[in-house]
Amino acid sequence: MDAFYGEIRAFPFSFCPENWAYCNGNLLSFAQYQAIAAILGTRFGGDGKTTIGLPNLNGLIVAGVGAGPGLTTWAWGTTAGSEQVTIVSSMYPSHTHAVTAMSGASASRTASPNTAAPLSCLSLLNDGTTNQKTFDISPVAQGDLMPMAATSLSPSMGGGQAHENRQPVLPLSWCMCVSDAVWPQHP
Repeated sequence: MDAFYGEIRAFPFSFCPENWAYCNGNLLSFAQYQAIAAILGTRFGGDGKTTIGLPNLNGLIVAGVGAGPGLTTWAWGTTAGSEQVTIVSSMYPSHTHAVTAMSGASASRTASPNTAAPLSCLSLLNDGTTNQKTFDISPVAQGDLMPMAATSLSPSMGGGQAHENRQPVLPLSWCMCVSDAVWPQHP
């Protein structure tokens, strides 16, 4: 299997073949792996004198370097993203909700049990038991409706917990060819 120094492949088994090493962030001996050191430098760790770092692909996906029209620009060796995200209100797009409420004399109307046929405005009262009752509430005249500030009506929502933010994955063994390989010629 001819491979280039520094070539990364995914393998469908639980080990890296001979001359290959896991892409798990391990440090290799600079003296023993000079070809890899020449290709990678210290981009993925190591001090560049006694050690050289391999990329750490544990739990990550691989993306191409550079950018395309309308795509994010990715630089060599950078990582981004998060497995879990907590959404906060500042992340929501700006929007409004129309809310109307009763004011004046109509605001003090009371409900009475609906003993007749259903009328124009019905409500279902749930008292916490299985005894749900239908109540008739007289319709409110249009003049009795009044816009209200949404800030006074906004209930608290959510629990502040993070949610999983991960695309479907298929874990494989990501390995880099570190010895007994072909030197990659730059065109």
